Amino acid sequence: MTWLDMLLVAVGLAMDASVVAAANGMVMERPGIGKASAVGLTFGLFQGLMPLIGYFTGAVFSLVFARAAHWIAFGLLAMVGINMIRESLEEEEAPANRQLSPGRLLVQAVATSLDALAVGVGFALVEADVFSASGVIAAVTAVLSFSAVHIGHRFGNALAGKAALAGGLILILMGLKLAIY
Repeated sequence: MTWLDMLLVAVGLAMDASVVAAANGMVMERPGIGKASAVGLTFGLFQGLMPLIGYFTGAVFSLVFARAAHWIAFGLLAMVGINMIRESLEEEEAPANRQLSPGRLLVQAVATSLDALAVGVGFALVEADVFSASGVIAAVTAVLSFSAVHIGHRFGNALAGKAALAGGLILILMGLKLAIY
């Protein structure tokens, strides 16, 4: 897996976290650097940890599925990508103005990083450098989520759905690349 591959997977995985971060920004009265940093760092931390958990869990099974590893990785990435696209096409209610509590932020971080767990299993199957990939995923998610809070606050609902759609397509294309090569 090349650095470009890792970067593309990271951007794809960061999209749902960024969408949630933008939604948080839409409903925050004044999202300063502290609030945006809390969102970015929390989302980045969980997005970076989940592939590690998936990798080491999946490593046990990778020997059994060695012949089908690329197809399994494709299936996992495609499943996550299709789910992101489906969610991006669903209509959501307009959020009310609210404060972002630490508990709510934690729930959001876990929920948006579950797809990274499946990607970590895929990394084990294709024997990717999971530590580098997890670092890239964490950093990209943190930066994009931090930025998304401010973008969401400034531009509101005009961007809803488009980031998750792009993220889903990126993951499906990365899965196809893994299946072909």
